[in-house]
Amino acid sequence: EDSSKDDPNVMNTTEEIVAYFNKNANRVKTEATKVVKNYEDREVGEIDAPKALMYLTKIIYFDVEQDEIDYLKEANENTYDYILVNESLNNLENIPNNYMDAKIISVFTTSRIDKQVLKQFKSLKLIALRSVGFNHVDLNYCKKNKITVVNTPNYGNKSVAEFAFGLMLDVCRKITQSYLEFKDSKVNPQKLLGYELGGKTIGILGLGAIGKEFAKMAHGFDMKILFMGTP
Repeated sequence: EDSSKDDPNVMNTTEEIVAYFNKNANRVKTEATKVVKNYEDREVGEIDAPKALMYLTKIIYFDVEQDEIDYLKEANENTYDYILVNESLNNLENIPNNYMDAKIISVFTTSRIDKQVLKQFKSLKLIALRSVGFNHVDLNYCKKNKITVVNTPNYGNKSVAEFAFGLMLDVCRKITQSYLEFKDSKVNPQKLLGYELGGKTIGILGLGAIGKEFAKMAHGFDMKILFMGTP
């Protein structure tokens, strides 16, 4: 359940990811600002606008969903030379030429990043995973080639735990079954009797970040908790 282990090539917090990005971003942003300022003050024909992008670190986002576009544009504008791609990286057997010099790529779990994909990025320094797990990345290749891999291990802990707990409530209180019977006007009250969670015993296999959130909810419902894993 909790796939973010202590790997020397993986950063453990979102703050570390942001700090890594900003370490070089501030420098290149300053240089780019100078170029843009020169461009704005130039005489006609003195400098071309695309030259400003030469000073920005190139980052390519794969697996981009529609609801991510506005956020990513706002976060990257005037800071990175960025490209948003809705395709998964593993679907690109031969990446376009303008991708090859990217220093950063960012992917979701739908991308499978193996050696054959990675070796096409000649300047790659960082892989930013928009996910908890990192088993879809060839970490051995990354270590050998000094490519840092970072993930976001804590972003969905409460959401997943709440969803799992909600499913348990649905089953023990027969919420969905009751809704469907009322909807069809075929209600049998005796069949819809559920049971209380208070005083019941629940077992949690794997007390990672999500398991701990689930245990907190179970405790709030006065349940007895058994677990396997380190608290």
